[in-house]
Amino acid sequence: MRTIQQSYSSDPKALYGQILDEKLIQKTQKRFSEVSNLFIICTDEKGQWITDITGEAEDVQRIRELIPAEKWKSIYARIANSTLEEQVVEDTEYPNVKLAAISIRSDNKPVMNWLICAVLEDYDTSGYHRKPVEIRTMTSTHKFYQALDLLRESSFEIMDAKVRLFETEAENRRSKSSQEEMTVSLKRTEAITTIVQMLESDDAIESIMEEILRVAGKYLETSSAQVFRLNKDGETMDVMAEWGAPGVVSVFDQVRNIPMSPLLRYQKTMAISSETRISVEEREVMEASHTMAAMVIPVYINNQLSMYVCFNECQYEREWQIEEIKFANNATKVLQSILIRRIQKNSLLSSYTSLEAILDNVGSAIYVKDIVTKKVLFVNKMLRNNFDKEYKDGTLDELFEKGQPIGNKGGTFEINHILKNRWYDLHYTYIKWGDGRQVALCMISQIKRYIRGKLSSRRTRIS
Repeated sequence: MRTIQQSYSSDPKALYGQILDEKLIQKTQKRFSEVSNLFIICTDEKGQWITDITGEAEDVQRIRELIPAEKWKSIYARIANSTLEEQVVEDTEYPNVKLAAISIRSDNKPVMNWLICAVLEDYDTSGYHRKPVEIRTMTSTHKFYQALDLLRESSFEIMDAKVRLFETEAENRRSKSSQEEMTVSLKRTEAITTIVQMLESDDAIESIMEEILRVAGKYLETSSAQVFRLNKDGETMDVMAEWGAPGVVSVFDQVRNIPMSPLLRYQKTMAISSETRISVEEREVMEASHTMAAMVIPVYINNQLSMYVCFNECQYEREWQIEEIKFANNATKVLQSILIRRIQKNSLLSSYTSLEAILDNVGSAIYVKDIVTKKVLFVNKMLRNNFDKEYKDGTLDELFEKGQPIGNKGGTFEINHILKNRWYDLHYTYIKWGDGRQVALCMISQIKRYIRGKLSSRRTRIS
């Protein structure tokens, strides 16, 4: 069992009163309930509720009726009296209702506890006499346990950081030598809190990824960080997001269909330094990119290895500390939860796959571009076949968009490709992409026949 080590006060109640903000706990708890579809209560070290049940109001009332106070007290007593468990899950008389408790401890004594109720979509009615509960707020068994892990890990991380900061401040009154430790603890608390708050963000997923990489990368003081998506062919990957410290230049000249790095083969977190035993091929890849140390963290979506988050050090040899590895893992868990939430809303991988399949089979060359960042998000097979050089050179804008008028109503235009001595119709329109942001969809078709005398009229916009 993990426990927060602290020496300033052996009284958990005193510790709780000095470092915990009940209003902030209630606010954070409410947000976590909304994104996880769980009903949550926070208690103090004696099991007294310090927050009310959070969840959708109508469903909260239903849970109050289903779960009497004795049930909550019982599961609290089990976790409080245990010397081995920091998390317990119990069945109820309803086949799809589970209760759970998580204890955050200091010196093996509870400081605060989470009590959780979940109504499951997948369940077995064998051995139960009561019917399953049907309410709006439901989740799956897999997501329930994932949410418990995230709540436990992030709570422990934040509490541990707060305790460290609290004790460092006390010690600092006696010695200025603790100033550096206090600064590190404060940075870690601020960083993990900022990342956890992104659970409720509605920004584009790439923006969220980049912000998580930025916050985590700055805290870890690394040279760069990336999120890689594994492609279905098993041989290539895409750069979903990238961050670099000031002065660091990306080693990628393209972001789609890049040959898979041999470093992306681990099933669990791998912290690599100059002393780590890795294959010759892996060491050559690191040397080619001037990487002296790296952390490679797998991301699982619906039980499938789908992405990797990587942190890289290119300036000096580095041995990763346990606290740094734990922090990077927790930041990645938040990202994983955000991705799963987006997939539930059909706004990321699943919807991208189907949309890309449709656009790949349209009989015209197509590319999709973010109208805010100007980044090309997608090109179909026909465009890659016919305009591969322009796509790789980054000259699609110069070729096809310099003739577009300012505005966002869309239209059709005639474009002359001088080097190929061909004319093309460019039809563009504005749509919402899979994650909800506004994009420009451009469709390009070659004009096989045209009448020279009517050429000028074809160059005007067709509404």
